[in-house]
Formats: sequence, structure tokens, C-alpha cells
Amino acid sequence: MELPKLGIDEGKEVVFDEVLLSKVGDKVTVGEPLVTGAKVLGTVLKNFQGEKLDIFKFKAKSRYRRKMGFRAQLTSVQIVSLDGVVKEKVKAVQPKEEVKKVVKKTVKKATK
Repeated sequence: MELPKLGIDEGKEVVFDEVLLSKVGDKVTVGEPLVTGAKVLGTVLKNFQGEKLDIFKFKAKSRYRRKMGFRAQLTSVQIVSLDGVVKEKVKAVQPKEEVKKVVKKTVKKATK
């Protein structure tokens, strides 16, 4: 996974403790706003520069042209494990019957 530069050396572990959504099997846990006790462990693979983006400004009939380049500083992280989903405040996301009916109707219309 490529992220904006984290400032952590290569080979070291990184912990993401602000998890918004978690899925274990068929059970989906949505945080309110975060999933309590959940964390993601990863290892920093490398720090590198992304591809170069060319920015070109142009105004017609006024000889105004500006060219600039930009390369983002990125960090590559490998996810090692997903840990610690606490069972309290579990909010399972299930589609409501109304939504299922609307989806079925739109699928029928689209196939005709």
C-alpha cells in the first residue's frame, strides 16, 4: 500500500490505530466514528518518490506559459495483521428491505 511519506525508516513497524471499518467473515463492523480496540499492523518496505506530474499553465493570446513538475514523497507499507476488534458497540450493516426492493426493480428495468 502506498501512502504519503510517514517519516519512518525502512524495515520498522507501523501501527494504524484509527480504524473506520472492519470485516471479519460475513460480519461488518462500522465505527462510531472509529472501531474501538481495532488496529492494523504493517511494515515499512521503502520510502520513495512517486511518478512525476507535469503542471502546465497557459493563457491564450497573452504569451503566458508556465511549466512546473511535482514528485510526491511516498512510503510503501505491507500490512502484516489486523488485530483487536472489540465486540462491544458492534454495529452490523445489513441492507434494509426497502433498499433490496429498489435494487431489484432497477435491475429488472435495466435487463429489459
